[in-house]
Formats: sequence, C-alpha cells, structure tokens
Amino acid sequence: MFGEEFMDIPIVQVSIDGSLDPRKNWEIGQAVAQLREEGILILSGGLTAHNLRDRTSFSPDTARAVHKEFDQAIHRAIAVESAEERKKKLFELPQHPGFRAMHPREDHFVPLYVAGGAGEDEKVKTIVDLYGLGSFAFGI
Repeated sequence: MFGEEFMDIPIVQVSIDGSLDPRKNWEIGQAVAQLREEGILILSGGLTAHNLRDRTSFSPDTARAVHKEFDQAIHRAIAVESAEERKKKLFELPQHPGFRAMHPREDHFVPLYVAGGAGEDEKVKTIVDLYGLGSFAFGI
C-alpha cells in the first residue's frame, strides 16, 4: 500500500459494521481511537461519490445539481467547528436528497463515520477538496 520502503509497517484491516448504520460505524471509530495515542494511523477509505449506475455523478462537468449539492453538504458538515455539531451534520447526510443519487448503498460512505468516531473531538482538516473525492483528516 505504501511501497516497498514501508513493508515493515503492520497493517490490520478492520471491517465496517455490516448494518451500515452511521452511529454503529462511529462507535467502531471510537473503539479504535485509543490506538492513535500509540502512534497508530487509522486510515478509513471510502468515496464521497460512488454510483456506478449513474456515472454522470463522478464528474463536476456532468453531475446533476443534486450530486453537487450533496458533495457541498459533506464539505459544509466537515467544516463545522463544534465537534458535536459536526457529528450531528454528518449523521444528517444520509437524509440529504442527493445521498441516494451518489450512493445506492452506504458501504462506500460509512467509512467516513469510522474516521469521524476515531477523531471526533479533534479538529478536521480537508486534505483533498475535489468534487466527489473529498479526503479528510480527523483528529489533527
């Protein structure tokens, strides 16, 4: 994953909660959060846009308004300063009108909740601010 020079770094895969419930996945993040204090990186992968049935959703040039509005809603939720309010806004995202247009299933979206739970009381930094490819660092 990181190249030959990092082969000595142990990597352990942890699955998301199969119910795909945002709260349960947030709790998984909370459960592994203490590993951060031991210098262990918690990397949670997913996509902010993942609808293979509607490929127009992947590009800002072809995306419909509802796709773009959902992408913006993610970034607005992440940008909230208050950790509790940020959590509330993130939990509201599956009810957004654009959620299903971007995610027929939650499996590529709920990793965001695992990362959020792992760094819930800390600041969040947007690493990549591209449409459909948002990357965020929780707990920095």
